[in-house]
Parts: sequence; structure tokens; C-alpha cells
Amino acid sequence: TEILSLSDSDGSLISEVMTEDQPSDAQRFLVISEIMYHPGEGAGEEFIEIMNISKSTTLNLGGISFTDGINYTIPAGTLLAAGNRMVISASDFKNGTALSNGGELLKLEDASRSTISEFRYDDETPWPISPDGGGTSLILKNPTLKPDPSLASNWRPSLTSGGNPGNTDAITFRGQANGDLNRNGIPDLIDYALGNGGITQMTGDTLTYLRRLGTDDVTVQIEASTDLINWQDASALLIEQGRIAQGDGTELIGSKLSQGVWNAQWFFRTRVTLNLLQN
Repeated sequence: TEILSLSDSDGSLISEVMTEDQPSDAQRFLVISEIMYHPGEGAGEEFIEIMNISKSTTLNLGGISFTDGINYTIPAGTLLAAGNRMVISASDFKNGTALSNGGELLKLEDASRSTISEFRYDDETPWPISPDGGGTSLILKNPTLKPDPSLASNWRPSLTSGGNPGNTDAITFRGQANGDLNRNGIPDLIDYALGNGGITQMTGDTLTYLRRLGTDDVTVQIEASTDLINWQDASALLIEQGRIAQGDGTELIGSKLSQGVWNAQWFFRTRVTLNLLQN
């Protein structure tokens, strides 16, 4: 925000106008889309991937810099076409900088030193833990929607060791949500999101369920009820304990009941919603 002030010769304020900042194209369309911060043995080297999420605008990246986490300035004349990605590898990092294995602040600035993106990633729950030396990378879900990168829920592990620099491993649901092609009695959208049939269990005060990685076009929500009639979002009742990649394209998500709800009998169910992804 910029404030323009008009004063007379005595310095007395006559009027004042506040104008909103006009974001640069880089601020509007450039996102950090993948982070390989602790590759682990045999999983390649560290890298950061950035993506132009515009459908039509080519970005001039010259002078854009990482100023926290790593040091790197993109050379003058570098262009990134709409929908394309650019990978910055550890060999490009400057001044002996490297990505922290324990999480840290990343900051990306444009050529005028205005902030494009600034957030802190972590290697502890609720952030995915398999990218911390397990060979996978951190993947920003649905980058074209420009989700808040500071929220752990907007990140997931890559499907394979080494990540997928310069590409995407997201998959897309194709079919009828309520169909049952494999005739297992479970709607196809549930099979797609949770794996065939899905596994959701309540053991004592702990709820666990499997989530298929790469199904970024769906939202999985746990709902709760005390009477099996009226259902509500269960996020206020559950405390997430961790997300563990199973090595088969799924992750196991575990949550414990909050102590304040132990005095009632609760029923839980999984709701899967197919999102319309547009930017």
C-alpha cells in the first residue's frame, strides 16, 4: 500500500490518498511448487522448483532471487512460459547455502525486492515427514490455485523417490463418482481417493485412514456424529498425529480424539469431494 500526501508550503496536510499496491506478474503467477530439502541416500540432490501458474503470461524471471533459505538470483533474460516449471538445483545455490534438513524460512523476491513468496516449511507433524531423508520431496497441492504455502495441509510427499523436478505426479479422477467399476461395493471416487476400498479404523482414541497420494483433485474430510443422523466436520475433535508414507502410493494419516470429547460416544465417517480445479 502506498500513501500519497499533499501539503501546503507550511507543511500542513491538505489531503491524503491511499493506493493499493499493484502486484507484479511474478507476484501473481510464480509459486514455489516443489522442495527437495533432504534427499536421503540415492535420491539425488537438493532442489527447489518454481512454476508459472498463468494460463497465458510468460514471466521474465531475470533478477528474481531466493534471499532466505538459499541464495540464488535468476540470470537476466530468463523467461518462463505459462504453465512451465523451472528447477534450481543444489549446484546452483550460492554462497555455500543449502536447504535445512530441519525446516526453515524460504523467501523469494522479485527484481525490485518485493516479496513473491515467504513461508516456513518443516520436517515435523503436521508436515509430511517422509521428505525428511526418506527420498521423497515436498509437493505443493494444486499449485494453479495458488494455495497458502505456509499451511502444512497444502503439501504432500512425492509419489516416488527423487521427486519429480520439472513435472507433476498429480493424477486425475476420470469416471463416475458413484460408479463401481471393480464391483467391490465402494463408490469409485472413494476407491480413487483412499485406495481400493480404503482403510479407516478407530482404535481406542486413535483414528487412522489411508489416503492415496497424488489425488490432489479431491478433498478428504472426516465427519463426526453422536446419533448417525446429524454429521459435522470432525477437525475440532481430532488432533493430527502424523502422516506416514507407506511406500505403495498411499500415506497413513493418524489423529487422536481431543480430551474434551471423551465423555460422549462418537461415530466417524470419511467424505470425499471432487474439486473443480480452475485458476
